[in-house]
Amino acid sequence: METFDIKDKRILEVGCGVGLTSLMLNSRIADITATDHHPEANAYLQLNVDLNEGRSIPFVRTGWEQEDTSLGEFDLIVGSDILYQPDHAILLSGFVNRHAKEKCEVIIVDPGRGNNAKFSNAMLALGFVQSDLKAAPVVQGGQPCKGLIRHFER
Repeated sequence: METFDIKDKRILEVGCGVGLTSLMLNSRIADITATDHHPEANAYLQLNVDLNEGRSIPFVRTGWEQEDTSLGEFDLIVGSDILYQPDHAILLSGFVNRHAKEKCEVIIVDPGRGNNAKFSNAMLALGFVQSDLKAAPVVQGGQPCKGLIRHFER
């Protein structure tokens, strides 16, 4: 995300946790909205914004099963290490589909918990296509790990 083209894109981070991706995008003056279902996520996000002397980041507490979140649609949807449970693949793909603009990119980084293939298949079934980043290796500590970066477009 440090060099990814974000110009004129409305961006949604799903499962933001403490908000590292949102913070980095915020430092690039991105139009970013963060989401998470955890009741403490917004407090951690705002604390990190303050510690980094950043602009306020809009936050919406929501679960992926929620149909009406008033979030609207986005040009780019990002998430990192969020496919913990097998049912997350279907819930997340549905949530992404509801909030993706007609032309949208989706980037999900997964460290290899075993649910990314199910997520990829669900995204393909919804009409997304995997692009050239579909099997980019995830690097931790300068070394590739078993995770993948999944990049979808429609």
